[in-house]
Amino acid sequence: MFSEMFDLKLGDIIVCRVGKNWGILRPFVSWLTGGFDHVMIYVGNQLLAEARPKKGVSLVSVREHFGREILVLRPQDEAVAEAAAREAIALASDPDTLYDFPAIIRFAIPKLILRKFRIRYKAWHNDRFHICSELVWSAYNRAGFEFRFGGIPLPADFVDHPRLRIVARGTLGG
Repeated sequence: MFSEMFDLKLGDIIVCRVGKNWGILRPFVSWLTGGFDHVMIYVGNQLLAEARPKKGVSLVSVREHFGREILVLRPQDEAVAEAAAREAIALASDPDTLYDFPAIIRFAIPKLILRKFRIRYKAWHNDRFHICSELVWSAYNRAGFEFRFGGIPLPADFVDHPRLRIVARGTLGG
């Protein structure tokens, strides 16, 4: 079973490396994003909470991500992680929590580009629309764990966060 293979716990943050789906753009996207293009929360029962185009914020089987290289991140406080998993389920259960296409254009891409020039980009709005990293941020924030990223959170921001530790790495389903 997936969760046993990685010893997953409720609220674990799953960060995906830039995948083959980017085709010839993969090296560029990997350079631009710091090597990570997606982030999700493990909510138990072999399910992940994630935000994706066309699906919005939803619960999906871990099987949908088999073959992806991942890192599993965990905060020290398991109670907060479990609360974040419950908040992620609540967000995925809310039909008004949709995918945030404008945030990609207005906030994520400018932050990624400006970061390469060591320029801080703090612009961001927090609303009911989410990209994957906003979902993780929102679930943990609602659980009382405050991330301070300075602008819209991006998948690589979680990897570098001092209050999270890497507990596993590998390929899903492999």
